[in-house]
Parts: sequence; structure tokens; C-alpha cells
Amino acid sequence: MRRHKKAGPDVFADLSEAAREEWLGEAVAREQAPLTGLRFLREYVAPNRPVVVEGALAAAGWPLHDDAWSFASLQQRLGDTTFSVAVVPYGRGS
Repeated sequence: MRRHKKAGPDVFADLSEAAREEWLGEAVAREQAPLTGLRFLREYVAPNRPVVVEGALAAAGWPLHDDAWSFASLQQRLGDTTFSVAVVPYGRGS
């Protein structure tokens, strides 16, 4: 029968350090929008590196003010548009 080392603070610290080295390295990269799709795929998606793309929503023309997402604003913009909403376990829609 295998005996496992009891989990304790050292195990979690080691796991946290390993995850940080594997996935994050020293820091999360920051880029200014626009970032080309090809560059994004090559430098961040393919190597599984996180990135914060600053100004991406504004560059894409998304309304950023609070009123843009109110019920009245959505009703005015969408009107009688029909669309479906997926309800999935744990809120992880695709």
C-alpha cells in the first residue's frame, strides 16, 4: 500500500511556486491594443501565456460606460431581436 505524504503548508507552498513558475513566469505581460490576431496566437495562445491587452474593449468599439449595459439601453439597442441564451452547469457557456 502506498503512503502519501500528509498535505500541509509546505505542500501547498510548493504547488503554488511550481504553478507560478510553469504558467506565469515572472509577470503577466501587458500589451496595448490593437494586438494582431496572429501575434496574439503566436505569443500568448500557443505557449499558453497570460496577457492583459489594455484598451482592447475601447479599440473594438465596445461601449464602456455603465449605462450601456442597463436594461433600458439593451432594450433600445436590441429591440425585438430574437436570440438564445444557453444555461449550462457552473455557468461555463461556450
